Amino acid sequence: MKKILLSFVAFLLMALTAFAESTVFSWNAASDWTKVTDGLSREVAPYTVVMMKETGSSVPAINGSANDARTYAKGTVTVSTTGENMTTLVFNLSAQGKKRLAPITASVGEVNIDVTNWTVTWTGDAASVTFTVGEKADYGTDGNSKAGQFCFGNIEIYTNGDVPSGGETPEEPEVPNYTSLTDLKAAATADKVDVTYEFSDLLVVGVGVRGSNTSVYVSDGNAFLFYGAAATFQKGDRISGKIAGQLSLYNNAAQLIVTSYEGVSVSSSANAVEPQVVTIADLGNDAAFAYQNRYVQLQGVFFDSEAIQNSNITVLDDSDNSITLRDNFSVLGDVIFDTSKTYNVSGYVAYYKGVAQLYPCQATDVQMITNLKNAETAWAADSVVVLPGDAQQVSNALSTLSDGEKTFASSDSTVATVDAEGNISLVGKGHTVISVTTAETATYLESRASFDLYVIEGQGTFEDAYTPADVQYYNGRVTEKVWVKGEILGSIKDNTIYPAGDEKTQASNIAIGTTELYVPVQLPANSEVRTALNLKDNPSLQGALVWVYGDLTAYFSMPGVKNTSDFSLNGPTGIIAVEQPATGKLTIYSLDGRQLNTLGKGIQIVNGKKVLVK
Repeated sequence: MKKILLSFVAFLLMALTAFAESTVFSWNAASDWTKVTDGLSREVAPYTVVMMKETGSSVPAINGSANDARTYAKGTVTVSTTGENMTTLVFNLSAQGKKRLAPITASVGEVNIDVTNWTVTWTGDAASVTFTVGEKADYGTDGNSKAGQFCFGNIEIYTNGDVPSGGETPEEPEVPNYTSLTDLKAAATADKVDVTYEFSDLLVVGVGVRGSNTSVYVSDGNAFLFYGAAATFQKGDRISGKIAGQLSLYNNAAQLIVTSYEGVSVSSSANAVEPQVVTIADLGNDAAFAYQNRYVQLQGVFFDSEAIQNSNITVLDDSDNSITLRDNFSVLGDVIFDTSKTYNVSGYVAYYKGVAQLYPCQATDVQMITNLKNAETAWAADSVVVLPGDAQQVSNALSTLSDGEKTFASSDSTVATVDAEGNISLVGKGHTVISVTTAETATYLESRASFDLYVIEGQGTFEDAYTPADVQYYNGRVTEKVWVKGEILGSIKDNTIYPAGDEKTQASNIAIGTTELYVPVQLPANSEVRTALNLKDNPSLQGALVWVYGDLTAYFSMPGVKNTSDFSLNGPTGIIAVEQPATGKLTIYSLDGRQLNTLGKGIQIVNGKKVLVK
């Protein structure tokens, strides 16, 4: 059966192939589509595809890297033709489409969802059909706790009752299956490739969590990294099963991006995991990246400072060789490094700009060489929260073996103070770290322990929005969309905030809060929110107070706001809606409440509804 790709060449082919039985509707880039109000449209005669936001919260988009069409929950996709009626449409889902596939309903005809071949197939007889996207990812691998999407790479269009060969959807290219880490590692390239990996009694060497992503270091003699999905495995487990994911090289390290460990079982636990003893020079001379993802140990080394700064600290040896130890998994925040003593330091080898670093996965990966005992100082709870309306007091038991002098501290005295006896007094709202340090004695090492104290200000409503400090606590704890307020600091690129007017200012996000405590806010592509709030087009918003409505989730590997669907620059005192007067005349208001005579560029409230004028 002959197929025609609708591209620049497709027009010539269509002219020469009047008897073609099917057509593949595709595109080369987002620029092939035309923006319409709350949607996108693409026409390749005789077919037109229109994606609309409808009652959903996000405007459809063409993803810049995956080049797939994405319509979000409650949105619609309409396929129409000016030629012969369509009888079969096959939507070939993208990688994102597999993760967030929602129920798809059609205005006419029938829809079949195939989660084996990952296609959505419509059958009927119509010149136009509209598909509506369900609210939750009921069919997607991410599960129905996630918002639904309909993401596809192309559409196969059939007329005259024709169907794909054999009456079935054409099979996708075969996904390669691997059974050894050696082969998996050798196949990794800079491009992400779908693969499966089948294994038995694979040793889990370490597990680290950063934000919403989990790193599982494994070995069958070769070292490897599984990255992405949350895992219940522990260091020393042996696991068996089969997983699917995207194989790639990231910073010269082979990894498999895994979306789920369903079907993987633990064969045995508490198996010995011993690091490979190496020197700093060994790692520094590793031009072939032979140590990537391997669990290694440096012996008899020392640190150049007492505390980690920006997640990094330098490790040295007697020959002045050095390497960066990066607290990538936030396990060393309470460790005090005695620069006069030597240590054995273990970690997992990663590469940053071609240079080896060490990632410890637990505090015990750093061991001082000493006869003194660990004081085992600890607070009963890692975090304490005081909610609005709670009694304004803090209770968290401290335990320690040390009889050394204790020193207490609060990282932010505007939130809470702590006296010499450890009594905590609340002063204001926000987040602070309460810490205690025990002095070294003849028996015990110096020790430090801390806990996060959150004194919550907001409730997530428009009238009582969360603050960036509140978001630190609620990130991952609430699933519904909420309001967050804060001052616009700039936008984020490469973990740096750039103010309006800087050449690196981004249109895709803003950072709100203070330089000491802020949250990144996603501004979805082709949305009213991005048009109104991005600092590239609206530099005057630098320093403005803004309210944003979205999901609290990890963004830039830190607590943030994503899927932002509404905003206000005036807060509860500003106009949200204006009733249409009985006269039926057009009424126009600015967002700050001023009645206007005519429409201007930007967002206004027209007859009680927000309207964006470009």
